[in-house]
Order: sequence, then structure tokens, then C-alpha cells
Amino acid sequence: MDEDKIMLNGHILEGGIPIWRLRIGPGTKLLIGREIRIKALPYLCSDCGTEVLLKSQDAVQCRSCFGKILYKRRTRRACQYDCR
Repeated sequence: MDEDKIMLNGHILEGGIPIWRLRIGPGTKLLIGREIRIKALPYLCSDCGTEVLLKSQDAVQCRSCFGKILYKRRTRRACQYDCR
């Protein structure tokens, strides 16, 4: 990923260096730091029909009418399920 940081012995390494060129010995720690981004997903309010963007830590509530019933949008991609 573009924003990952690779650290070796407390030093941040450049992105263009292949890992095999570092000559990492046994017992050496190679750390990969990744910043986690939280996505906001769109929901529809059942009372007023407003689209509300919610993240995982947000309260489930419409911001315009304070309604507590929100519906998730349907997917636009084709889904096929194989049931037995």
C-alpha cells in the first residue's frame, strides 16, 4: 500500500528498496506500520429520507430529524449465491 511504513531497527525505510536487499538476519524485527482509515457508509433515514453518512463509532441517528431508524443502501453490483 502507498501509505504503509516499513521500519527496521527503529528506522523508517524508503519505499523503493526491495526487502531482499536489506540482508535481514535471523531474529531481526521488521515492522509494517499502517494507518487505519474508517470509512463512512451511506444510510437512508426512514422518517425524512435524508442520506446520512455514518462511521463505525457514530451514533445511529439522523442528523436532520433525529430519527433512529436508518436503512442501508442496496448494492449496485451483481451478486450470485450458490446454495446447497
